[in-house]
Amino acid sequence: DGGERSRAAGVLLDAFGWWFRARDGNGNGLLEYGSSPVGDGHFVHTRQAAMDESANDNSPVHDEARFDLAAHTLDVEDVGLNSLLVHEGELLAGMLEEDGRGQDVRRVTDRAAALAEAVRTRLWDPDREVFAGRHWDGRFTRSLAPTSFYPLLAGIATRAQAEAMVRRWLSDGRFGGSWPVAGTPHDD
Repeated sequence: DGGERSRAAGVLLDAFGWWFRARDGNGNGLLEYGSSPVGDGHFVHTRQAAMDESANDNSPVHDEARFDLAAHTLDVEDVGLNSLLVHEGELLAGMLEEDGRGQDVRRVTDRAAALAEAVRTRLWDPDREVFAGRHWDGRFTRSLAPTSFYPLLAGIATRAQAEAMVRRWLSDGRFGGSWPVAGTPHDD
């Protein structure tokens, strides 16, 4: 029913906004995984909790990350997280459109478009021709994961970026081969 859809849209809109309020540790518009200093769990407000938030806590993309206690986040802007939020924003905008919430649609669409542009330009490593996490000091993470391909799935990558990634990372066997898109490149 329309009331349930409207309530769900409101909850999802709040959840979408939470990421931008709570997980932009350095305030530059790209988001990081983190852990808020609330609750009494075993790893609350730790590097481990921030890695757990990614659901890829054993991924080597986090090996170099440090946890910033003041920011409550890791110091690495995560390509997967940011790409997922772009896609989420697009889906949420469609839901809000159906609900007749034009002002919210514009706000979500604008935020998703700005985030997509940031991923496309700031999380693209031109030397390796791949999307990668980026440390606050500007370095790209050494390790890669399937999340490097999320900008392709979310429609963020330019055609040239997508072609370069497929050529360099899938066709050459590093992520491709008999066991395609492994948890890490086969040569990591």
